[in-house]
Amino acid sequence: MSKIMRYSRDYKKKDTIITVKNVKIGGKFFAIAAGPCAVENRDQYFETAIAVKKSGANLIRGSAYKPRTSPYSFQGLGQEALTIIRDLGEELKIPTITEVMDPRDVKTTSQHADILQVGARNMQNFELLKELAKINNPIILKRGMSATIEEWLNSAEYLMTEGNENIILCERGIRTFETITRNTLDLSIIPLIKMRTHLPIIVDPSHATGNRELITPACKAAIASNSDGLIIEVHQNPEVAMSDGPQSLDIAQFSELINQIKPILEVERKIITGTTLNLSEIRHQISCVDEDIIDLLATRMSLVPSLIEFKRENQIPIYQPEREKEILTKYANLAQKYTLNPALVQKIFDLIITEMRELQKKERV
Repeated sequence: MSKIMRYSRDYKKKDTIITVKNVKIGGKFFAIAAGPCAVENRDQYFETAIAVKKSGANLIRGSAYKPRTSPYSFQGLGQEALTIIRDLGEELKIPTITEVMDPRDVKTTSQHADILQVGARNMQNFELLKELAKINNPIILKRGMSATIEEWLNSAEYLMTEGNENIILCERGIRTFETITRNTLDLSIIPLIKMRTHLPIIVDPSHATGNRELITPACKAAIASNSDGLIIEVHQNPEVAMSDGPQSLDIAQFSELINQIKPILEVERKIITGTTLNLSEIRHQISCVDEDIIDLLATRMSLVPSLIEFKRENQIPIYQPEREKEILTKYANLAQKYTLNPALVQKIFDLIITEMRELQKKERV
């Protein structure tokens, strides 16, 4: 008998929703990660982070260690950058993302950044994946530049072997015969990934295109393809960036990008948590949630005929006080977990149970 993979829909039907600080990723919750490719110094990182957060980013990216094709290119500030990343996360109260390359750096990096990233070149660095499996931080797993979907998902399985399901897949383009763009963005895999796994998937248009002029259209296409987020390189002065300047947006370009994708996010019913919203955005998000509540309530009520048939065939009474008491106790405990008023939850389920009981009576007549 084949083993059920933790990443698969057979293992978990419902979408995984990852919570880090006040940000949710997955399902209806959309992530916008932005910031410089690398932390070059404290002022550069803080200035860019403050600006992108103000524009609408809910995660800040920036690498302390950089894998570079040339050994003479800027490799990152290392430990100094980790300290800067930790300070920014605490000061701005926003989750941070940084890449980890060496198994020996995993523990220290996990203490300084909220989300750890596995770069494309390390997707099959199995010793690194095994070490990352031991921590609880969410992990962004980028697709290798020549990796198949099966290879990518198996790398995710390595990360999940110790029980951490907080894995975020990241499509960042693959290497093809085309040379005009840095890579070829493979958006066709997003719906396919959604069929195969419960894990969220985000898109990196910066590395996929290598051209800042292509980032906005790529972002729009990624949202329309039902991705769960974007990770975008932004620098306050891309012309002097120490890495990936040509594919980095400046602060004004990032702000305009957010303005252009907001209407698409509304159409796709995506919610961005952890950001400051205006009144219309708050109302829109409440409306989306209310519609989902009604949809779920209708789904619950649609199960009544099946319930009636089972009870009729097995001579089970409609009213089962012990079962109803068990349900209410369970949901009161869940209410405390999510810091909801237990009395409110009890009122809601009292009404639902009463309605279910009435429907069952009608069905049996």
